[in-house]
Amino acid sequence: MRIANGLSGRRFTYTYKYQDDFNENATVAVDIRVDKNGNVVSATYQLRGSTTSESYYKEKAIEIVRKSKLNANPNGPDVQTGTVLVNFRVKG
Repeated sequence: MRIANGLSGRRFTYTYKYQDDFNENATVAVDIRVDKNGNVVSATYQLRGSTTSESYYKEKAIEIVRKSKLNANPNGPDVQTGTVLVNFRVKG
């Protein structure tokens, strides 16, 4: 998972790990809102930047992002917005 745009000065401090037997390589873009403490307060699928629109991948990407955490920014805005990319890869 990586930050595609927005979220200046932010980085992931915890990334939720998820493993499954994916049947295709896919990237899902997710628009997020993050509070000052680094908690993801909302996450929605973004078509632009995604390589799939399969509901399974969209749901898993949103779950992964919502369970992850970014660094705190106590002097920043109450809420920061940006887009992150979640990559799914076929094992093997």
